Amino acid sequence: LSSTMSCGSSSSALGVGQAVSDVYDLADPKELVAWLESANIRLIRAVYLYELRENGGRLPRRQEAEVAMLRDGQPALVTHAELKLWAELRECQRVMDQPIYAMSHCWESRRHPDPYGHQLHILLEHSV
Repeated sequence: LSSTMSCGSSSSALGVGQAVSDVYDLADPKELVAWLESANIRLIRAVYLYELRENGGRLPRRQEAEVAMLRDGQPALVTHAELKLWAELRECQRVMDQPIYAMSHCWESRRHPDPYGHQLHILLEHSV
């Protein structure tokens, strides 16, 4: 598995017909952050998922997660500004590596990806 990502073809994350022609070295924190931003990918905080489970929640649609807040007032999704700061600090060895997990799952219904919270439960049951 290569850590270099070429985004020369269309991607559903980018939108129909829109393509990014750059090549990113995903092992480089700054390039990883640039790729996430160019592809409009947002990272979700693990603590948000645990808070959802504690409250009997379910995996959210992205538009729900974009406006959700944690109990401590942080947004559920990591901002691109936070990622840029992490990459800069990582380059200077002032911050530890943070695990990033990729998840892909089907929607369990046409209206919601996780209507009963089953996928959230399975995800957290098998997380590190």
